[in-house]
Amino acid sequence: MSNFENFIFEAIKELEIRDENREMLLKIVRDILRAARKIVLSIHSGNINVVKNVLVQMKEEKNKLDFFKEKFPDLYYSGSVIGCLTEYVEALQFYNYVTSGSIISRTELDVEPMPYLLGLADLIGELRRMAIQSIEANDFSKAENTLGIMEKIYNSLRTAILPEALVPGLRRKVDIARNIIENTRKDLLFYRRSYILSRTLQEVRSTFENSNT
Repeated sequence: MSNFENFIFEAIKELEIRDENREMLLKIVRDILRAARKIVLSIHSGNINVVKNVLVQMKEEKNKLDFFKEKFPDLYYSGSVIGCLTEYVEALQFYNYVTSGSIISRTELDVEPMPYLLGLADLIGELRRMAIQSIEANDFSKAENTLGIMEKIYNSLRTAILPEALVPGLRRKVDIARNIIENTRKDLLFYRRSYILSRTLQEVRSTFENSNT
């Protein structure tokens, strides 16, 4: 085999190895996404006990990404990995808020700044769903607390003056978060007033009926 044929063979072999690792990476990404979505759905449906095992599995899959970060950084820093880590952050933050009422640091999550910020921006949408559930249950105090953390996250994120190329999608997510918060605030105000009015009318009706007996 001539030298140039060896060069071609080596190049093909290297790309084949990279392709094998890319497929492995994509499987890990899919597993993380599947777990993250299951965690969020389980929390919303009240199946919090199911979440713990899924959390362990998701963290194990996330740790496998370290190999690619070291050996294949161009694959690691691709859009698919950033996307799955964004959902990873969102799911863990949501679980931590529901169970302890707090937000986890980037160090605790062991993720880069980009997915950390993007995940927090997406978290606001899940917190709205939680606030709406509280409103529907007439638990306005809980809904107000949830709205409060939504506003704190948003107010922190909106201070980021970063180019789109550095954190793609963050500006758009923050704009969406602003609308989500405004709608949640309106919903809370409307349904709280409706609830108070309904209670007042019931009391007036009850008083009137009692006075006529």
